[in-house]
Amino acid sequence: MHYVKLEYIICEVLNMDTEQTPVMESNEQMSAPEPVISANEVVKENVSKKAPVIGILVILVLALMCGLTYFVLKDRGINLLSGTNVEDVAKNEDTTATENDTNKTCTTDSEGKESVLTLENAGWALFSMPEYEYSVELPSYSISQKLGTAQQNVSSFWTSGIVVDTTEHYISSYVKTVNLSFAPEVIPDGVNCGDGCLNEHSINVAIFENKGDIKEVSALKDSYTQQWTKANKEDSEAGVVSLKTETATKWEKSVVKYTLQTPSMEYTGYLVLGTDYIYDVKGSFSSTPVESYEISQKVLDSMKFEE
Repeated sequence: MHYVKLEYIICEVLNMDTEQTPVMESNEQMSAPEPVISANEVVKENVSKKAPVIGILVILVLALMCGLTYFVLKDRGINLLSGTNVEDVAKNEDTTATENDTNKTCTTDSEGKESVLTLENAGWALFSMPEYEYSVELPSYSISQKLGTAQQNVSSFWTSGIVVDTTEHYISSYVKTVNLSFAPEVIPDGVNCGDGCLNEHSINVAIFENKGDIKEVSALKDSYTQQWTKANKEDSEAGVVSLKTETATKWEKSVVKYTLQTPSMEYTGYLVLGTDYIYDVKGSFSSTPVESYEISQKVLDSMKFEE
């Protein structure tokens, strides 16, 4: 049996623990580790880049909303710029609205030519149909009435537009009819009465093409009378209806003035002879309130034909 000295074993163990591991030397330089960007930093960077674009879009949306609000309110009769409540706005594509001044430059024909239109009534609106050489001024006047079973408060104001005209005409080459009316915006339940009971006014302007066969006002008067008599011969002979015509001056022109009497009403009309068109203007007017009636006559007098 062999024995190993304890000192020898300890030395061997110490030699194992103290042996150094060789280190490989290298001339290559070690590169620094690349920085790691967190997800939060990426989100912040994207948001900062998009912030100006989002701001511009918000400004554009707000501007669009303000513009739409202005025109919607103006269409309903509220003028934010002037601070006044304009009850009437001529709602037709051929309408030119003019406020607060008496001179306005407008396009007056299909060729795009411009001319200065002078309003007789400052602050009124101009309804213009340049293709038919016709215009009229409409006011912002309105009244309020309690109507119907529930005594609903209803406003009346002036409106204009093209209407379907089913009445019989006594001039050839009919084109279209313009209606100007002052009436309640709605008719409540329980209202049942005839023309004029709601203090309304109504003017129809029928437009006819002048083919050139009528060149004098006297010829227009004779032709209209003959056509009317032919169409209403039986009632006229029976005295049910009657027509009176005469030459008069209206709108600084020589016109035909006629008065038509029927079993239900009597109204006055005017025939205006132009080079290209003939106009048949007739209306019914309520005598009350007095101020409303006077304004309706100013509307009638503001008409212009072939200026």
